[in-house]
Amino acid sequence: MYFSMTRLAASSNIGYCWAWAMPKNRATLVSVLERTGEIGVRRALGALRRHVALQFLGESTVLGFLGGAVGSSVGVVIVVAVSAAKSWSPVLPVAATVSSPLLGALVGLLAGLYPAWRAGGIEPVEALRSGP
Repeated sequence: MYFSMTRLAASSNIGYCWAWAMPKNRATLVSVLERTGEIGVRRALGALRRHVALQFLGESTVLGFLGGAVGSSVGVVIVVAVSAAKSWSPVLPVAATVSSPLLGALVGLLAGLYPAWRAGGIEPVEALRSGP
């Protein structure tokens, strides 16, 4: 019974991550489009394509990590609160608690690949023309 519940929880977490990867991808892409002028200035001042791409990848990864950390923390608080209300002793798998921020960072990294690639490909002159 424990094994099947663990597999169910793992599969639901994978589905949950996939469900949030696509909106994260779109939000990062919108961020790239809104910051075209900033990207143009950075590129005009000598930033390479990889510098711009790494900036967006880093931002997306950090946001994913923070989302995983907040989600994991909220989950721990809920488990402890319910356990206290029912006079149970809380059982929290350390691996699940620690892996949530790491999985969030991975999802953020994967969701930010295309927007980062797109941001890195913006030409400085075109970006400065269409900027703010």
